Amino acid sequence: SNILQTATVTVASRGTLDVDGDGSVDSTDGILILRHLMGLPDSILTGGITLPVHGGGEAVGGTPAHRQMIHAGITQNRVAYDIDGDGDADINDGILILRRLLNLPDATLANGITLPEGVGGTEPDGSRTGEEINAVIETLMP
Repeated sequence: SNILQTATVTVASRGTLDVDGDGSVDSTDGILILRHLMGLPDSILTGGITLPVHGGGEAVGGTPAHRQMIHAGITQNRVAYDIDGDGDADINDGILILRRLLNLPDATLANGITLPEGVGGTEPDGSRTGEEINAVIETLMP
């Protein structure tokens, strides 16, 4: 017999994935979140990325004030970026976010990542499925 399992996926704090403040969520936001979760300093956080400049236009790497704003926003919402449910937003969560923003299929979001067990997911070991990971990320969309 087929048993339908469901899981309630909750996020500790509602955040947003639009970390660069341009009004849309795209791979640039995913790269910024991943770099931050890797512990890179502000000076490297935005390196090589074209960011909107308040007052119009764009600048590669953004302004120092913009880098600080991005860093502060990600730090403030860090608890919400715990996508895999292990209680810690880390590089694995950043990879999951970036893959989702690159529009990878749900089934491949966690390829190569060891997901934590017993976090209320519907996999036999209690880890989250690709669909559940995607559902968590969707709660962060503006």
